[in-house]
Amino acid sequence: MSEAKTENSLESLREEKSWLRFSRLSRTEVRRLRHLFWRVDEFWDVRVHPRSEDTREFIATVRLREDVDYSWLKSFVEEGAFAEEDYGVAVSVVTDNPTPIVQVPKFVAELGKEIGGFVEFPFHVV
Repeated sequence: MSEAKTENSLESLREEKSWLRFSRLSRTEVRRLRHLFWRVDEFWDVRVHPRSEDTREFIATVRLREDVDYSWLKSFVEEGAFAEEDYGVAVSVVTDNPTPIVQVPKFVAELGKEIGGFVEFPFHVV
């Protein structure tokens, strides 16, 4: 058991992170997405990797922040004509104490409504 847990056994680990994810981007779309996020913050980390052995399609993930205006994102989605199953928001939860309820942060729920696509919940119990 970790030192933190032995010091206060009532305190549990819970960490939530929100992401934007695209699962089928072309090289051109990846460059455009990176450029759009760079305009918001030049240090923004857009993570990209090939979808499979075929490097014509890419998966991109971007950590979402509550203090950012994402109104431009809807245009990117509409211009890309993505299928709804190929983009959306994800809320990742890491916890050592599973609970029956995980609530999506309000800004993520609003972004999901605005741009459409999927809502995912990667859930990790440690």
